[in-house]
Amino acid sequence: MFWRLLITLVLASAECRTYEESCYGGVALLQSSAKEVRSSGQALKKNQAPWSDFGGLIRWTDVDNLVQRIDPAPATTTSSSLLVRVLVSTAVLVVSASLLAPFLFLLLAAGGTIAQALGWPLSSGKSNVASAAKVPDSTATVGLLPPRAKVSWPWLVTSICLVDVLLNVVFILLLLRRQEGVLESPHALLSLVMETLVGSMFFLLFARWDDQRHIITAWQVLQSIRFFLIRRTIYLNPGVFIVSMLLLLLVSSVGVVAELFVDNEVRVPPYEPKKMDFDRPAFGWLGPYADWVQSKYLRWLITAFFCVADQMVWACFLYMCTSRPEEDMEQVSDDTFKQLVRAAMLLQMVALFPFCFTHLHATYVLVKQWCDQETLLRAYRTGPYDVPMLEDELTRESVLKTRLQTHKCRSITVVVPAYMPNEEDIVLECLDAYRREEAKYPGIMRVMLVWNSPQEHTWIEQQLEELQESWPAFSVHRNHMSTSKCDNLNMAISLLETDFALFNDVDTMVSAASMCRASLHLFEENHSAVQSYLVHCWEDFSGIQEAGCFPFGAVVTGHDGVLPSLNESVYGHMQLPFCNGRGSFWRSDAIKMIGFDHRTIAEDHDAMFRAKAYYGFTGVSDINILCQEREPPDFGNVISQRTRWMNGQMQKLRALSWAVRSQHMSPFLKIYLVYMEWISRPFQGFPFILAQWAGIWVMKARATEVNPLIAVNIFEVEVKWPVFALVIYVIPLASRYAASLLASRYRPRWLGWIMSSLLVPLIYNPVRETLVRFRMLHDFLWSSKLEFVCTTRDKTPSHSPSMSPSSSFFRGPSSAKLGEQSD
Repeated sequence: MFWRLLITLVLASAECRTYEESCYGGVALLQSSAKEVRSSGQALKKNQAPWSDFGGLIRWTDVDNLVQRIDPAPATTTSSSLLVRVLVSTAVLVVSASLLAPFLFLLLAAGGTIAQALGWPLSSGKSNVASAAKVPDSTATVGLLPPRAKVSWPWLVTSICLVDVLLNVVFILLLLRRQEGVLESPHALLSLVMETLVGSMFFLLFARWDDQRHIITAWQVLQSIRFFLIRRTIYLNPGVFIVSMLLLLLVSSVGVVAELFVDNEVRVPPYEPKKMDFDRPAFGWLGPYADWVQSKYLRWLITAFFCVADQMVWACFLYMCTSRPEEDMEQVSDDTFKQLVRAAMLLQMVALFPFCFTHLHATYVLVKQWCDQETLLRAYRTGPYDVPMLEDELTRESVLKTRLQTHKCRSITVVVPAYMPNEEDIVLECLDAYRREEAKYPGIMRVMLVWNSPQEHTWIEQQLEELQESWPAFSVHRNHMSTSKCDNLNMAISLLETDFALFNDVDTMVSAASMCRASLHLFEENHSAVQSYLVHCWEDFSGIQEAGCFPFGAVVTGHDGVLPSLNESVYGHMQLPFCNGRGSFWRSDAIKMIGFDHRTIAEDHDAMFRAKAYYGFTGVSDINILCQEREPPDFGNVISQRTRWMNGQMQKLRALSWAVRSQHMSPFLKIYLVYMEWISRPFQGFPFILAQWAGIWVMKARATEVNPLIAVNIFEVEVKWPVFALVIYVIPLASRYAASLLASRYRPRWLGWIMSSLLVPLIYNPVRETLVRFRMLHDFLWSSKLEFVCTTRDKTPSHSPSMSPSSSFFRGPSSAKLGEQSD
């Protein structure tokens, strides 16, 4: 059925017509109805088309003849006009956000400065949730609400659901035989509305993902296709339009409830080694149906189909770029359209509220981080194994050193997991950096290396044994049962004897000062986890990698350094024990209760969700706790790493099922997480995406006194954007971009603006949304047993343009233990 919808969209986009009466060049603000709409209305009156009492529903008795009279000489269709429309429409969004971001940057900076001067609580110095933090208790039980009860007759529910799906298929096939799927009878439209309402309630109450599974997904997709096909009839009545939009949101919630209220097995330590986990689920999202397809070529073909379906939002954008939204409104009178556009604006605010709220919330959090931010020395000019240092850490009377006078830094273990075939060449440099930091830490600091390998590494083992003898704080362990990073981490957790631990990768550098800050958060504010803020070295900034010049690596660094994901921006502020896999601090008693589960390749985020959902543990992200990580050294490793990350995002579905059942999380936080982590999933997100775009289609169709349009004319092709939709979309997006640029450690900022405005949208995002997403979808559909493919470590010698930390400048006050006064 989706292919029929896709063909409909393609045919619709192929009918783009240029407007002969439009003004050439520039941007115009239209305040009156378009000429073609007025002429259409006159043609309708001329033909005396009958209108019923049901909201002005027209009976299409002779559609072909009517269309010929309205437009006797249609303009020639060209594919280039569609391309221009898409490019110009995209440019309107990108350029609007890019040009608005610098002004919002100045506004946010000025506002943050004024707020600090007035003493407003933007810069607090410490977490404001200390009173709500929960100290880990090893005797605590998992706090989850009971799962949904099973239905007594699942076969009967399945039969009813199948009948509903089949009836929808038949109805859609009948609609496709009609011109534009227009309904002649108002009673038919009312029947469809009631069927959607009754079907939604039935699926909500009785359908279960374990039993009906993709029957639910098929029903959601068919409801979306059905709405699209009868959209012209729905537009005739504002009341029916409002009800239809709300029903789309209800249909979307059916998938949320079905898939997120699954009774997934609770996962707590101890975990068996990954290779001994024989009960691990073997199927991907397709479930047991995946066994029906054994040909790898057919599997890739099915993945390609899903990949096309996954781009539903772009299909809606493509449809907006055509002239079809205007044509959909040809039969709507001016008075009805005025009511319809007001309803569309209201519904657009409802549908885009989660988008606007999350971006504006992220803006607030990022501005708050900027207010707390201390100056980073040699930002993005350090070497690969230099620790990032703040200017405040070098002064004698710094805020940090003042706080450390009354705080005894707890004992810490730096846990470094390693896969030796991948990291043998750099592990000694990593350990040497932490040996220098161990001398600065004003407490007990230990370093634990846990490694695995299918091979023998005689030379490095000998070097590690010698280092262990000469450095009492260092211990090394080889995990012969390990086939994953999780196995190494869990072995390290079982050996922990200190109060808290830092979990790092081999190429991740964290300073002793950051460890002191983490101790303050964990034991003065009673949090369970602290996440560092990621920065990068000169080699990644400049794109100088082992293989030579790597410009795409510089773009990736710009994206990671300037545009953190929404969850990275807000999760720490929302008391979630945010864990990013490296630079993550955990209290030992908390991580022993959580552990790292090898059944997901996003073991870091999985641990975060389980800690909050099971026990209510809290965490914090601190802009002044820094860790320096490395980017992949070549394009292939970038794709592999980002595919693994995106696979991990999709695997968080299991963690979300625990979150929605948690007794420790508020309803608001649960809704927030569902929107952030679930709504963009393929197929299930169709109804929600349509609800977001239908209002834009309506507003684009015609200009009124309350609905001005921005018209851009390029090469005699006119592109129109509703001002209202553009404002509520661009302003939140631009504000988050501006706040990200404000809080970013990336320097210079003007280059960061160029990266985030031009290079990332044009270079990085297309790669991520095509190659990475395609590979992710293939893994997601067919298997849950995804292998953790290690990212090749870059071995480039340091080319940093600034001084080395071994110089006398950095051997100054920082060489003494933090918290002690130097003579």
